[in-house]
Amino acid sequence: MSNAAIVGHKGALKVIIGTAIGIFVHSVLVGMGISRLIVQNHTVFNVLQICGIAFLGWLGIKLLLAGLKPAKEVQLKAKLVGVRDAFFLNVFNVKAFVLYVTVVPLFAGKSLDSYLGLSSIHIAIMAVWTYFCCYLFCVANRKFTISVVAKVVNLLGGISLLYIACHTAFSLAG
Repeated sequence: MSNAAIVGHKGALKVIIGTAIGIFVHSVLVGMGISRLIVQNHTVFNVLQICGIAFLGWLGIKLLLAGLKPAKEVQLKAKLVGVRDAFFLNVFNVKAFVLYVTVVPLFAGKSLDSYLGLSSIHIAIMAVWTYFCCYLFCVANRKFTISVVAKVVNLLGGISLLYIACHTAFSLAG
């Protein structure tokens, strides 16, 4: 969102590139069998899940608190999200890791080429979706003040992330 606010729809490109690299890393790790070793080590896998849940919860709380501020106090940080930031957010996303370890093998089989092909499709869909959301944000930003748009996005994003974190935590516990 900050990229779109600062440089418009072109701001999505760095996020798309960083996320794409992260998706390829997941694909290569799963295709080489490395991720399977992590899943088989229950302690390591549980620690990764807990860290992922805590990270999502922290992001959700941070967004929710930003969204609860009065609209006139809501400001976007004038910091562009770089390729590296987007990469690390994707690579350490436990949901993406679990998706590539559990669901993707059902479609990709066992060869690294199949994983790379499927991840290329995943990247194409993600790129279109990210660019579309960025475009919508830019349109909304022209019709409303940035503080109102940021407030709504922060509230919805915070609630969504907290829901995902809580749902995942409760499904692990139960």
